[in-house]
Amino acid sequence: MRIVIDLQSCQNGSRTRGIGRAAMALTRAMIAAGRDHDYIVLLSDRFPGTILPIRRALADLLPAEKIAVCALPSRTASADPNNAWRNRAAEIMLADFVAVLAPDLLFIPSLFEGFWDEMVTAVAPASYRTAVLLYDFIPLDHADIYLPGVGIRTAYYRKMRAAAAADLLLADSHHVAGEAVVKLSVPADRLVAMPLGVDPGFRPPQPGADHAGLMARYGITRPFVLNTSPFEPRKNIGGLIAGFAAMPATLRDAHQIVLVGRVKDAARQAIAALAAGAGLPTDTVVLAGFVPDEDLVALYGACALFAFPSLGEGFGLPVLEAMACGASVIGSNTTSIPEVIGRDDLLCDPTDPAAIGTAMARVLNDAGLRRELAAWGPARAALFSWEATAATALDAFERTCADPLPARPALADASPASARPHLALICDDSGAALAEPLLRALDTDFVVTAVVPGGALADPWTAANFDAHDFGWFERHAPRFDHILYVAAFSAAPVADLIAEFPGVLLLVDRPGDAPESSRLRDLFATGGFAAILDAQERPARPAPRGATLLRHTTGSVIEGVGDFPSPGASKHIAAAAVARLVTTIRRSVPTTPDPRRVLAQALPRAVRETRPTADDLAEVAKAAARNDALRRAPMTLVDVSALADGMPTPARQAALRALLKIGNKQLHYVSVTGSMLVIADRLIAGALGITPDVFAETAFFIRPGDRLIRTVDFGDGSGAASPASTAAEEAGAKILTLAGPALVRFLADPTIIAGPLAIPD
Repeated sequence: MRIVIDLQSCQNGSRTRGIGRAAMALTRAMIAAGRDHDYIVLLSDRFPGTILPIRRALADLLPAEKIAVCALPSRTASADPNNAWRNRAAEIMLADFVAVLAPDLLFIPSLFEGFWDEMVTAVAPASYRTAVLLYDFIPLDHADIYLPGVGIRTAYYRKMRAAAAADLLLADSHHVAGEAVVKLSVPADRLVAMPLGVDPGFRPPQPGADHAGLMARYGITRPFVLNTSPFEPRKNIGGLIAGFAAMPATLRDAHQIVLVGRVKDAARQAIAALAAGAGLPTDTVVLAGFVPDEDLVALYGACALFAFPSLGEGFGLPVLEAMACGASVIGSNTTSIPEVIGRDDLLCDPTDPAAIGTAMARVLNDAGLRRELAAWGPARAALFSWEATAATALDAFERTCADPLPARPALADASPASARPHLALICDDSGAALAEPLLRALDTDFVVTAVVPGGALADPWTAANFDAHDFGWFERHAPRFDHILYVAAFSAAPVADLIAEFPGVLLLVDRPGDAPESSRLRDLFATGGFAAILDAQERPARPAPRGATLLRHTTGSVIEGVGDFPSPGASKHIAAAAVARLVTTIRRSVPTTPDPRRVLAQALPRAVRETRPTADDLAEVAKAAARNDALRRAPMTLVDVSALADGMPTPARQAALRALLKIGNKQLHYVSVTGSMLVIADRLIAGALGITPDVFAETAFFIRPGDRLIRTVDFGDGSGAASPASTAAEEAGAKILTLAGPALVRFLADPTIIAGPLAIPD
């Protein structure tokens, strides 16, 4: 079974909180468990500085090509109504990207995200099942605090609807599982209670550990009661302080309260006011601020008591961590906390300060009880391991995927069966005369749009009845067409550029003859790359294959038009037999797989909650979709020739570049660095070889997991240094190898290299 794990919660703000830590720990435990499943981790490109750390965190368990990075548009925070269209478009793009990964199950460890940042989560009808981990419904229970505006409320309710649509819901406690049945209106058999685990780094201190330095570092001067909650109403810091003040004076004066976590100025003042209002001395409450994990473990082990009188939790990970470190604990008798603590005598009513004080005093006054809890806590915590959590999750995944998946709709229906297919009729200057008669002749079978130089049709009647656009427009809107018909001569340079990117049926309007130099170079390149061009330079008498650029990118259908069609000047109509031949050829040219860009484009909404996309929105979506399209191709071996072809054309560079190109291996693909991105290096190489670079387009190249990028360095001038583009390639999942120029040629001349593993040669 292939399981895709969405780890975006290890990228956004959740990564430093309990949710992010839990998502990473559970992911590692599932991958380590194996069970012969195929695991893929899904990340977003919206948090670039987080991608490499996640790759390193999983490197011992997961190959680089098993981490896929989805490109998404920006400004998608779902709580802002102005982002409604962008957010929905991003959800559709994410679902499309996951579908390409072909999972049996998508696991989302944290669905309720992206309200105020650019994390995108979605549960979509798909050819795979979806499992979601639920932590709590606290925002819903305290909507006045956590969902104060219409935007955030709407976004939260949409996530609830998405959760209800999941095939499997995992809950981090029986309490949350019960809440989900009611609040999501889902049957209980779709829910599995799955208590979380505790990191093995949380363990009791070594016997005789000296905590004097730790306490001095955080300004702690007496035995202390520890709490690690943020200053939020449900965490009940006010109840903790009031309960502490309710203890007998001698006990109270002998202890301090230590609060761990970042505290803003307003919260600092509020806590001071609570302490003063309870009559506590100013040194009673110590605000430790942010504490690294090493010190947190030490504080757990050093405290006299860990007190957790929270008003509501989904699980209660802090109290579990404290027990794992041997701390004595008391906690609330509500929500999920009793499931974690497991002892009624350590529970109290969090709404009653006197009850909190009594529970704390009982433990602080009884050294024997504290010794018992120091042994009991770690034993209890050992029942909550990530291995056990992973086993519960995988068992649930396997049960969910055991039965065949019912048929579900795809992203978008590419074209209604009853509608005429959309055809782009593309003519350059050599085929422009045929545009108008072809438009009329093909109109019965297709919805035809003309693409002609200048974007305008000369004949008034034709211009009034058919849409016409220029080549630039077509490049931006090509995915909307079901078929493409090119009408061009062998030497048609503009059409050659288009047909290379958007293959279609080719109607030739001339016979092969002498080609201009630009077409000759294109044809040489189409048949043998730069190796063929270099060979032709050294043996100029060798003719170039005619029309290779055009023929290489047709969909397998080429019609030689000369003799088949009368001169358009003599007739406005094309012979019926010729039209029938064209229609049959075009219809047969449809790929068996719909163009994924067209399917995605049709799935995007026109408007979402009264917001419509701007031109910038559409451009950004198109750019992200182009990046994601790389996942649909096979991994490739790339050679970054920036250090060879860019800069000063020294003899060493020229020799290395020519030797590299003469290898002639069609499995090698040459790229170069432009700014922070990689581009196809044909234009750069042509300039370095003294060939007119205008013959070649500079096209962006996007990395997919499993690509192999070989970089060249060491020409004595710092050329080939690491760049943002190579860092981005590594983030996207490329394996990178750096070689000196001469070593590169020797390395790639070995025919076994391309098929074998990428390793540094001896």
